[in-house]
Amino acid sequence: MQPKLSLLLISLLSLLAIGYVSAGHMWAGANCYYLHGLKQADRLDVLQAAQAAGLKVIRIFITHVYQNAKNAGNPEIQDVESWPGQWNDNILNQVNDLMYEAYQHNIKLIIALHDRYALGYSGDAYVKKYNIPQDKAPVNDARIFYQNQDCIADFEKRMSWILYHQNPHFNGRRWYEIHEAIFSFEAQNEAMGHMSYFDVNWQCNRAKLIKGTVKNGILVSTGGGVDFDTSTKQEYFKCPYIDVISLHTYDYDINYITSKVTQARQLAWDNGKRIMVEEFGAVKDQENELAKQMQAIQNLNVPWLFWEIMKPSAGGKDFEIWKDQSVWWSAVSPKAQAAAKIRDGWSWPEIWPGDGTKTSLRK
Repeated sequence: MQPKLSLLLISLLSLLAIGYVSAGHMWAGANCYYLHGLKQADRLDVLQAAQAAGLKVIRIFITHVYQNAKNAGNPEIQDVESWPGQWNDNILNQVNDLMYEAYQHNIKLIIALHDRYALGYSGDAYVKKYNIPQDKAPVNDARIFYQNQDCIADFEKRMSWILYHQNPHFNGRRWYEIHEAIFSFEAQNEAMGHMSYFDVNWQCNRAKLIKGTVKNGILVSTGGGVDFDTSTKQEYFKCPYIDVISLHTYDYDINYITSKVTQARQLAWDNGKRIMVEEFGAVKDQENELAKQMQAIQNLNVPWLFWEIMKPSAGGKDFEIWKDQSVWWSAVSPKAQAAAKIRDGWSWPEIWPGDGTKTSLRK
């Protein structure tokens, strides 16, 4: 064998050994955390706009939402529990409808089973039963929720209740198996966010329950932290039940974003995981800066979901973006469509059926 050919073969085998296959399509998505609670006409407008822009995933939360939140014209959305174990399935039935509508628009859902800030903003069932302090809500010290074993048991009952909910639009199948409409489940949005207390095992233990329940390739994601550092705990990359580590950032600096996503990407490669930038969008000049952030993440072949698509927009004064803004046409739509054309890094068969056989760079 010729020396040059031998070196080429060794290089190729090295790439295969770590699972690096340049065959995967990237993708882009958006948060719209109470899309299920919008009036149907508005819900369909959002889905149609997202589909036309090339967005493939929308992220929602199972949580209480006040009436007319962010001027969206929604009725009040009640949480699935008024007290731990006392169920109100209206919100789940709303998600049933959204799930089917999203499926019709070739969009999948990320479903967060709870929101950390429900322990502060709305004083939910767990606040009431376990007397979680509200003195600094919504960034209160809610460690009782994460430490108290009775509370954890109650929360896991909630998780199972949601995962086992049936959707009549999919022949009564339970959520945990509706892979054609659900991308991933995550235990909580920004678990332990804005707290000095942090239990790295809490996330893995909740992921174990989800992973032991879901079928048909539905993924388990982490729900992110308040920043890069709390999103990328080493233990998350070591947890066998977590598939995708969710990165959240509201930093402005492009170099900082690039550096942190690069570090997380390496951790994922080394541990057989995948990552996505699941929340971002802090900008001083939305028109000029959002596209640069999207491009910086895209340059690293990492999927992204911006915060957030919403009808109506906030007119550039906050994070809500709608298609009546120029930033939709200068950033959201062209970047999302460009993402789908990138073939490198991970493959995502959950989004692109038949997209290679590798689900991470080391598996």
